[in-house]
Amino acid sequence: MAGDRRVFRHYGLTLLRGRGIESTDQTNTEPVAVVNEEFVRENFPGEEVLGARIRVGASFGYGPDYWRVVGVVRDIRRSMSGSTTAEVYPPHTQYGPGFIQVHVRARPEVGSLVPAIRAVVHALDPNLVLRGFETVVEAKRRDTANTRFFLSLVTMFAGVAIVLAGVGLYGVVAFLVSQRTREIGIRMALGARRASVTKMVLQQGLRPTLVGVILGVLVASFGGRVMEDLLFGVEPTDPLVLASVSLLVLLVATAATLIPARRVTHIDPTVALRAE
Repeated sequence: MAGDRRVFRHYGLTLLRGRGIESTDQTNTEPVAVVNEEFVRENFPGEEVLGARIRVGASFGYGPDYWRVVGVVRDIRRSMSGSTTAEVYPPHTQYGPGFIQVHVRARPEVGSLVPAIRAVVHALDPNLVLRGFETVVEAKRRDTANTRFFLSLVTMFAGVAIVLAGVGLYGVVAFLVSQRTREIGIRMALGARRASVTKMVLQQGLRPTLVGVILGVLVASFGGRVMEDLLFGVEPTDPLVLASVSLLVLLVATAATLIPARRVTHIDPTVALRAE
């Protein structure tokens, strides 16, 4: 990626050591380049990279073969869903001709800058061809389209799983309660309060759910590593995410258990005693 000081400022590249690209780096001076941290980790582990001469493998038929490393900048992400890669930043004046990406920063209220950009470029060189206009928001959407589609499917299936789990738990608890209707009627006839009976049914219904939530958190802690490349700004084992999902499952389980529990406690004890 060729550039100059304005490119570094535009992208927020932090210079860690050495210097950046200067206006004095011209075609008649020694070819220089700035590299990022990933480049140093891959090619100069434990060595001093400043002052080293590097050879860029990709050749387009122009530009020098070797570059003198004069600075190191912090890593940036080329993709919202990808990891950092080794980067080399030579000056445009020494790199030679080629395709150029122009980034324009403006205030939101300015509106579309495409007509103005076309007019400026046409005034500089009418033979230049401009293509591929897109905003940063559009670029982010394009870059994350596959990830968002995949995560949408995961969210949909997760929602279906929650619904099925709630329906299944409701069915199991309702069946168990119906099997114990006579026992519950005897308890209530002997003076058991509705609150205590409801509590008993809730405990029996939520106990296996709690065990399942604990096992699910353990599995998610290990399985989250598989989706690590799809996450940005969220750790695979984010405590807040795990706690929120666990709470949601417990709330669904509580609702699915509470409905049959409250229904059976409102049955007349004499009717419950005659239940088979």
